Amino acid sequence: MGKTEHTPTTETEQMHLLGVICLASEIIAPYFPMRTFVYRNPLHGLERLHFDEAVRLGEWFLEGKGYLSSKMYRDYFHSGRILLKDIDAALSPYAEDKQVVVWGKPISHLEVLRACMLNPIVPSQDRPFKEDNCKRLKKCRDRFV
Repeated sequence: MGKTEHTPTTETEQMHLLGVICLASEIIAPYFPMRTFVYRNPLHGLERLHFDEAVRLGEWFLEGKGYLSSKMYRDYFHSGRILLKDIDAALSPYAEDKQVVVWGKPISHLEVLRACMLNPIVPSQDRPFKEDNCKRLKKCRDRFV
């Protein structure tokens, strides 16, 4: 191959090229104006799936995590980044119109779900559930069934 000469471009030529690229980004991208170059979208094709299924497949394909840890969500709540109204909005579709009475106070299913989300109740290796605690949790669960 022979050498090619590079001639410096003028500012006018650079601005013209930038305009052509901007115009092409409006025309080429089928879903949105593409302002930056993306070689390929690794999640393309998952749009048709339910969100949770798409996240699960994305985790599998990309060997990553689709959600933050429960602890991180709790930390965001305690710092004020996630609000109580947001927690309730996220849990409401799963809450049933049922209550349980604890020490004479009725507690809604939504309140129980919220308490489970905001407090680490899953056993950790340093604090495993005792058999007695499991029985109490099962009794509490059975009151909602």
